[in-house]
Order: sequence, then C-alpha cells, then structure tokens
Amino acid sequence: YVLRLLQDETLCRLPHVLGVHESSMVTAPAVGRDLLGVLWACKEGHALTNHFSKAVRRRLQQLGASLDSMHGVPVQTTRIDQVTNSSSPSITEMLTPGLKPRVVLHLLDRWVIFKPQGWEVFDEHADLQLLNFVDEELDIHMPIMQDGKHWHGFLHRLDVPCSGIILAAKTYQAYYDLQVQLSAGELLRDYMVLCHGWVARCQLEITSRLHWRGEAPAVWTRTVCGGQGKPSNTKLKVGGHFCYNFEALSLLLLRITTGRRHQIRCHLSHVGHPVVTDSLYASAGTYESDNLWCGVHCLHRYRLEFRDAEPGRWVTAVTSGLPAELREVLGRVDGQGERSQT
Repeated sequence: YVLRLLQDETLCRLPHVLGVHESSMVTAPAVGRDLLGVLWACKEGHALTNHFSKAVRRRLQQLGASLDSMHGVPVQTTRIDQVTNSSSPSITEMLTPGLKPRVVLHLLDRWVIFKPQGWEVFDEHADLQLLNFVDEELDIHMPIMQDGKHWHGFLHRLDVPCSGIILAAKTYQAYYDLQVQLSAGELLRDYMVLCHGWVARCQLEITSRLHWRGEAPAVWTRTVCGGQGKPSNTKLKVGGHFCYNFEALSLLLLRITTGRRHQIRCHLSHVGHPVVTDSLYASAGTYESDNLWCGVHCLHRYRLEFRDAEPGRWVTAVTSGLPAELREVLGRVDGQGERSQT
C-alpha cells in the first residue's frame, strides 16, 4: 500500500521535478537516480505498476534526449541490427588467451563489449581500462563517454578478475532507457561459475543482504554478508559436480536480480562455496592451492538480455563463449555422475 502511494505521489510530481532539472547537467543525474531508486524499490516490493513504469521510462528518456541535445548528439531514427566487419570477433578469436576487449554487438545507440580478465571497466584502479580502450583503440567518441556521473555510458561493472560481456549506451537517452530496464528487472545478466564444494541441487537462490565496506584500507575492500546492508538476490542452478585431485567442485549457472559489488563472489563464499581462484573471498590457503592447478578466476558473464531501441522494442540476447583459459580449466576436472560428464 505504501509503495502504491509512493508511485502516485511521484507521478504527480514527475512533470514539475524534471521540468526544473532536465536542462541541468549538475542536478539531472541525481534526479535520474532518485526516480530509478523508486522504480527499483517498487519492483522489489512487488508493487510496480505498468502505468508507473511507462511514465518513468518516458520522462527519463526525455531527460536523456535533453542532455543529448545539449551536447549536440543528433537524433537517430534508423535502426542498425549489427555491424559486421573485419573487426568483429569470430568464435575462435573470442576463445584466444589474452584477447583484448572487442565489440560483440554494435547497435544504433547501445553496444555490447567483451571484457577479458584483468581489465577494469573504469575507475582507474587497474592498468588496463576498458574505457580507455574504447576511447583510444576503437576511436569512438561520444559525449556520454566523458561523463563520469553517468558511468561513461556503461550500465554495469564487472570485477577486474572476471571476464564477460558489458552493456553500454552511446547516448544519454539510451542510457536512461537501459537503466529503467535494469531497475525494473527487465535486463537479464547470466553468469557461469566454477566454485568449491558440491552445491546441493535444491539450492536455488541466495538472498543474504550485502554491505560494501569501502575502498580503504586494502584489507577491507570487500563486500560482507549479514543482517545489515542492501537486499541482494542471486539465483542459481547447478550445472554439474566435479573433482580435481579429490577436491569437490561445482559448475553453476547464475542470474542476479540485484547488482551489488562483488555480489556473486560474496554470496557464494557466504554459503561455503567460494569461486575457484578468488583472492578476496576464499581463504589464503584455498587461494594458494587453486593457483597451483588453475590460476584463473572462474567467473564469467556469458549472457545479456535487454530491449533494443525504438521502433518495435526488440528483445536482444547476446551470448559470449568461454575464454580459452576457462575451457582449459573445465577440461582438467572430472565429472561426477552422468549429468556432469555431459
């Protein structure tokens, strides 16, 4: 009932609030975050109405269009399904060790980029920056890419040790459209993980709250599970049970409905199944032992599903094959049971 009242009140204020702030680069991001926060809370409370979702989507797209206009970004009206040229990666290239980032899917106002292990999306905490690669090597310059308050157009991060595909917007309007999809639970993110122990097949989700402790000192730069923190949900399916030198392992397929920092790594460690070769969330002894036979952080985002731009609002699903190093690791382990061996 409270969330329904909140939606009604927000709808009444929506035209007035954005009317004041949509032309301001300083306050527009904060207004956008507040609206997306209300949208997310209503979705999590199972109270989100279709009318409210459409109204917020429409107004935030108007906000994005205003910001694009301020930066001189032309209005796009023609849809491009995919750019296929010599720079597009083949399956063989996607599985090459040490691969640089590549554009996997190139749409009119949004794109999907493959991030190898060891690369950071942005933030300047690692030497290899995905943002710099896009700016320098792909020679693509869009105003939103210079705007840290809008995450340089990236919809989400992916931890430095992990590999996988990243969704990014080329315009402010696309950014807010995708953010609405993310907050409303329409944008899907799927992962593959090799973790320690045999996870019970009846384990279908982890819902422990997560709390990020901050950036410094280094020993505390991790997320913790407990009574405090933000609501978090990781859905999982056991893909198989394996062994390596009498060490029990599980292959998991996961989908997150919230995007907390280090969510999957912290959740799995919390239930006693840390990711193989995880320097933060496994014990020091486990990490050292993993390095002897594996040496690869075994978490990969392999699938994204989102809605494309107008007209038609196509649903686009993008998948990424496992990098060669992860395929090599899976080739070393022995499947337990018929389902795991296949």
